[in-house]
Amino acid sequence: MPDGWKDKSHRYFVNFLIGCPRGIVYHSSIDLSIKRHTGKLICAHLEKIVYEVGPENVVQVVTDNAANYRKASLLLMERRPNLYWTPCAAHCINLMLKEIGKLKRVKYCILKSTLITSFIYNHTYLHALMREHCMREIVRESTTRFATAFLTIQSILVNKAGLRSMIRSNEWQTDKAAMSQLGRQVETTLLNKRFWARCNHVVSVTKPLEWALRLSDSDDKPAMGFLFDAMRRAGEAIFENNIWNEEILD
Repeated sequence: MPDGWKDKSHRYFVNFLIGCPRGIVYHSSIDLSIKRHTGKLICAHLEKIVYEVGPENVVQVVTDNAANYRKASLLLMERRPNLYWTPCAAHCINLMLKEIGKLKRVKYCILKSTLITSFIYNHTYLHALMREHCMREIVRESTTRFATAFLTIQSILVNKAGLRSMIRSNEWQTDKAAMSQLGRQVETTLLNKRFWARCNHVVSVTKPLEWALRLSDSDDKPAMGFLFDAMRRAGEAIFENNIWNEEILD
C-alpha cells in the first residue's frame, strides 16, 4: 500500500506499507522530490517490493485513484496476473465529494460557509463571542480533505440558532470588525433563508457519503458488506435529492 506525503520542506515521499492479518507493517520509503511520479516508476518500485516480500505472499495492491497510481497498478497486474489492484475506498469517496463540490448550488454553500468561519476565526473577540452563543466549535475546512468542506456546512447548521443569536447581540452590532463590509456580508448570509435551505439540501445528500468515508477510513476493519451497503445508501440519497438539478431551491 503506497502512501504519498510531503514534509515541511515540500519534499515528496512515498511510504510503502504491507497489510497482513497481524496489522500494518512499514516496509520502505522513496524520495520522489526530483523525479516525475510516472506510472512506470511507481510500478517498478511496487514490483521490487513484491519480489522482496515474495510473489506467493502478495495478493493485492491498494493505492489511491490518481492516474499515475492507476497506471502503475494496471501495469503490475499485466506483469503478475496473480495480483489484483483495488483503489482506496476513502480516496474514491473523497473524489466523489470533490466533484459534488463543483456543482453551482453546492459551491455556493461551501464558499459562504468558508466566509463565515474564516471571518469569525480571524477575529479573536468574535470567536470568543461565538463560543458564548454556540453549542460547539465550527469545523474548519481543510485544503487536503474535501469532506471537511461538508463537515463545515453541517457544523454551521448545528450552530444555526447560536450564530443567528450572536449577530443580533449588542456585542456584534457594536464591534468594529462586525460592522465592516465583510462582517455585513457574514450577517446577511446568516439571515438568508435560501442559504440555510441550500445547506440543508446539500447535507441531506453528502451525509451518507461522509458516513461511508468514516467507515472506510476507520481502524476497526469493517467487513466489505458494510461498506457496500453504505455506498448503496449514499447512492439512493443522491438520486432522491436530485442534487444535480440546479433549478431546485433557486
